[in-house]
Amino acid sequence: MKRVLVIAVLAACGHKAKLDTSSPPPPATPDAQPAGLSPGTESLAWIVGDWVSEDGTQHESWLAAAGAVYGVRYAPGGKFEAYIVDDAGDGGALVRWTYAEQQAQGPINVVDDPKKTGDQTMSDSGTTWRRAPNVSTAPALEDADRAFFAATRDRGADGWADFYAPDGVNWGGGQIVSGRDAIKADIAGLLAKAKLVWRPVGSRMGPSDGLGFTVGTFEVVSPDGKTIANGSYETVWAKQPDGSWKVAADAGRPDNDKPRSP
Repeated sequence: MKRVLVIAVLAACGHKAKLDTSSPPPPATPDAQPAGLSPGTESLAWIVGDWVSEDGTQHESWLAAAGAVYGVRYAPGGKFEAYIVDDAGDGGALVRWTYAEQQAQGPINVVDDPKKTGDQTMSDSGTTWRRAPNVSTAPALEDADRAFFAATRDRGADGWADFYAPDGVNWGGGQIVSGRDAIKADIAGLLAKAKLVWRPVGSRMGPSDGLGFTVGTFEVVSPDGKTIANGSYETVWAKQPDGSWKVAADAGRPDNDKPRSP
């Protein structure tokens, strides 16, 4: 997750790494300018919030952090797709990256997809969506995210890798890292060069209570204590058989002062 981003800073580009959060209610209407948007992404203010597909089989939520807009779509069978949208395209164009079922795609230009079709509706990937009642935040996931940070701060690459689910992945830049050994090796070089500090700033629980996600901000700190990069991230969490929460998918983006790849 933040790992790639830090490598982007220390080398040129990468994932992101973090480190040292009876009648149904009426549909929610989002704030005109949700927190976390940048001038380049404020045109997507309308999408921030919670949505349900017209047939009721799929749900998704969107949150913004440090200029990027993050979404997770939940489908039947415990499946999900994770999204990142920001203005890293040519000339500041909006682009989207997607992860689902061990595959990553992007950047794809965001033109008419997703598309706002009314005050309470949108169209995305051929599916009609309507705004859903606000989904509550997920304190348990924010606690897990903070524990993830503490484990990485205290135990380095071992602490980082231990927080991934057996099928969990770190994704970004068109690459996917999976498997505990690979995830550990992937982060070890980064942690040897810099300190990564992160904190959750938002969260959502999925409809089944077995999946959810956090978004947050992070800094890359040099050995002499200077912040050399910062950005935001999205972590999808999956509940394990023992009741604990582990990372199912993690990715991040640099702050959008310049167009970059994830």
